[in-house]
Amino acid sequence: MVRQLRIVIVDDNAQTRQAIAALLSLIDGVHVVGEAADGVEAIERCRETAPDCVLMDINMPRLDGLEAARRIRAEKPDVAVIMMSVDDTPWVRRAVADIGARYFLVKPLGSDDLTDVLRAVAASQISV
Repeated sequence: MVRQLRIVIVDDNAQTRQAIAALLSLIDGVHVVGEAADGVEAIERCRETAPDCVLMDINMPRLDGLEAARRIRAEKPDVAVIMMSVDDTPWVRRAVADIGARYFLVKPLGSDDLTDVLRAVAASQISV
């Protein structure tokens, strides 16, 4: 039996978080362990839940997703960070790469894209 992929969803829009959680509930081997509405909460949820993966929006209040991801990766370098945004510009893609995020998804998220990325994350975390 493959271990569940533990995920924290971070987005300032509650409806978006709910929609993503609904998509994730359809994917075998995925378990949402927490949600957060901004970067500060994201850091707290990651400390509380020790996720394998964080699915995080970039533009949020209090602390944006890029800085939150940078801090989470500094504390827990093995956490796979998947950034998401409606802004698909070269600057955003460079910023996402600079923080060491594994993947960048453009919102709105497609279920196939999300499933493919999460399967890749799960495959990379299998210990031999």
